[in-house]
Amino acid sequence: MPAAQAGLRAACVQRDGAWTRLARPAFSAGPRLLTEYAVTSDGETVYATNGAVVVRTDDLGCSWHEVYAVDLTAPDPRSIERIATSPGRDTRVLYVATRESEPAVAVSVSRDRGDHWQRGGEVPGEAVALAAGGDDPNVVYALTRGPGPESTLVVNAAAESVRLLARSADGGATWNVTHATGPSVTGVVTSFDVTTTPRIKGLAVDPNDADRVWTYGPDGLFASTDGGATLTAVQPETTGSGVTFANAGRTAANVTQLAFGFAAMPLVGYTRPGAKKPDDFAVQPVEAPLTSLATGRGPGEFFATTTTSRVWHHPPGADAAAPLVDITPAAGRPADLTVAGTVTAPRLFGRAPDTVAFWVQPPPVRPPAPPPPTTKPDQGATLTLDPAAVRADGTPTITPDNVRIGLTRGQRRTLPYTLALPGSRKVDVYFLIDLSDSMADKIRGLKLALDRIVNDLRRAGVDPWFGVGAYRSYAEGPAYARVRDVAPADRGLLEALSSLVAAGGGTETTLAALYQTATGAGQPDANAFIAAGQQAHFRPDALRIVVNVTDEGFAEGAPQPTFAQAGAALRAVRALQVGIAYESKNVTDGLLDPPTYTPNPSIGQARMARLTGAFAPAQGADCNGDRVSDLLPGAPLVCVVDPARAADASAVAPALVNMVLAVPDVTPVSVTWAAKKPVIAGVTPRVAPAVNLRNAARLTFQVTYTCPASLPAGVYPAVLTARVRTVEVARARALVDCSSPPPLPPAIAPAVGLGVAAPPAPPVEPVSNAQPQGQPQPQPQSQPQSQAQAQGQAGMAYQEQESPQFAFAYSNVTAEGDKVLSFSRYQSRPSNGGEGVPFTVPVAVVATAAAASFARLRRRPQRATVRTRH
Repeated sequence: MPAAQAGLRAACVQRDGAWTRLARPAFSAGPRLLTEYAVTSDGETVYATNGAVVVRTDDLGCSWHEVYAVDLTAPDPRSIERIATSPGRDTRVLYVATRESEPAVAVSVSRDRGDHWQRGGEVPGEAVALAAGGDDPNVVYALTRGPGPESTLVVNAAAESVRLLARSADGGATWNVTHATGPSVTGVVTSFDVTTTPRIKGLAVDPNDADRVWTYGPDGLFASTDGGATLTAVQPETTGSGVTFANAGRTAANVTQLAFGFAAMPLVGYTRPGAKKPDDFAVQPVEAPLTSLATGRGPGEFFATTTTSRVWHHPPGADAAAPLVDITPAAGRPADLTVAGTVTAPRLFGRAPDTVAFWVQPPPVRPPAPPPPTTKPDQGATLTLDPAAVRADGTPTITPDNVRIGLTRGQRRTLPYTLALPGSRKVDVYFLIDLSDSMADKIRGLKLALDRIVNDLRRAGVDPWFGVGAYRSYAEGPAYARVRDVAPADRGLLEALSSLVAAGGGTETTLAALYQTATGAGQPDANAFIAAGQQAHFRPDALRIVVNVTDEGFAEGAPQPTFAQAGAALRAVRALQVGIAYESKNVTDGLLDPPTYTPNPSIGQARMARLTGAFAPAQGADCNGDRVSDLLPGAPLVCVVDPARAADASAVAPALVNMVLAVPDVTPVSVTWAAKKPVIAGVTPRVAPAVNLRNAARLTFQVTYTCPASLPAGVYPAVLTARVRTVEVARARALVDCSSPPPLPPAIAPAVGLGVAAPPAPPVEPVSNAQPQGQPQPQPQSQPQSQAQAQGQAGMAYQEQESPQFAFAYSNVTAEGDKVLSFSRYQSRPSNGGEGVPFTVPVAVVATAAAASFARLRRRPQRATVRTRH
């Protein structure tokens, strides 16, 4: 968020401990206080209503925008009873239920956050609840009550009003009443035996399944998987016990969980952490009966308000006997709790009398980390760098460079270029190491192999940088920690590896470590804490490799991210995961989809290698240094090392070095241009889509230069730039000389064959001694005339054949120092009087010179269009 916007938000809200109160909405009509509010699933947009107007804010109340209103001046004015957003990913949908005069409830829907509305059908009665379907924003439920007395606690059926549960699958356009309860009242419902069905006070919709709903009321808690048509009691102990609140939500792992409260007992039932289905409940006592309830994003997490005006939090994973945490704000109890926001930053929202407030879990106060152990590198573990080990392969170049191209206006010319890529040398290696107690000898073997790993890579022409990360289990900690960020190989790398202490056990947080390596998002949960900002900072133009070193399998499930989430995070930063798996034997099922827990590390490593694109190249990959491929072409890059050789440096070094060298760095390479004037018409091809930068390559492309006729004569610079991903790797410059076409002097036949006209002939004087008409001319005169005529005809024919060559010759403008060489207009030399002397070369001489000139042009080697400027 920009600093200015963050400052604006800070000025519009009021802090109350861990709670934040939004700026109060100003309604254009109706009362001042809120009657309803709704929040989008991402927690970024809040809607509020006072019964007459619906307003929206996207900036914590700094600005409220009216999106819906009713006419309060009408003879029979309507009122806004309920508003609801979709709990799914579509945050644009908003439903509004208004009371009609019948009485009936009309539901309108907006699919663009309130900018436009579509009025739907009506449901009899007054609105009690409105809820959108979970995974389908077009599914919406309405609960209404018909005529009759109303009671808030468990009463007999005769005292209940008729309640209708209706479902719409088309955004409220049409409705189907799926359930009705209460006394049989003529004219309200006729197709249900409302005296024998469970009585309904409210409902909750599964956020992951639009057809799954829970209803609650005096007769207990009931579940339906068909949109409310069939209701089944949820656990016998809830039947006959009044249930006053129920709320369904999803955890960070997208698992549905449910919480509900009893009417006569201060208890909360909630989905047990780790339960396979939402109705596997645990029961938690609270201090007083409930007034509001919401499920959280952590397993077993819920929030509740009670009649004592307190707000209570049941942390994720907490035991049922553990006391609840009081999170009541100083300014008073919010009502109508709901949870929204991202997986990593959920918010608890509540309705205050005149605004909306939200609570964010403060980061846990953790004791300061103990100082790292002052250990020395293992005996024999050294790191000596040979400064000449990295082979100088040169830098990328574009040729030709520093050229000057001469063109006439209106002309274009296409020239070939070559982009030479010497092969990628920058490789960032991030060791991600399991710190469980079984890894002690493996870590020592890696330290002993470090010197060989670094220098073997450098001798192979690689410029390697290294980082170190480590992980254990959530219980033992650290679940993940960046020990050393990516940096050049030095003694600090050896000290970082030497600081690692293998201890403890439990389920390793491999997926969380991979996710944090890519994102640095952190995990604020008290029982699954990972500090934010610990991502690996790779070089922008380097090949990025995460080497996962472990002897344990992968575990998938909250609070860890999924394989898909971790893989997507690594792909987003262009990092590939390769694996060093310590197993007693190589397993061939690493290519298969694993179960939830993979006892062999190579299975999970292979799955992650596939997700990030780390595959063996066409020649395979050698894991043990015997020059024989152990991994077939296209196999995931995972090398298996015998645990019996864990402390042997010669076992792990070849596997790691050869995998790093085998990883292809396939990426697009593009060529762009920049010029202040349109002197480049295009580059073909603009992009080479798949270039393996690990190998030297020579890419050819064509650049078309042009001088538009509308462009003034002059010399214009242009620059060609080659980029790998977003990084510039090479540049070539050019000067485009746009000259006017040379003016043509008046023609002298037959000199037109030159493509350059002769100067005008002198005026013809009268001939006083002209011979009589018809007298034959002397014979010697006829030969020159015939010769001149023949030469003139030959010159014309030559022009037709050689005019392209002449145009090419004209466009040949090369730079010699500061001079520009080109064909130019002939200028007559002045006489003593300063006047131009007419060009009076005899016609035959001109024709002879023309023929000789073209003969020389034919014999002369063709000059290159572009020459390098010296």
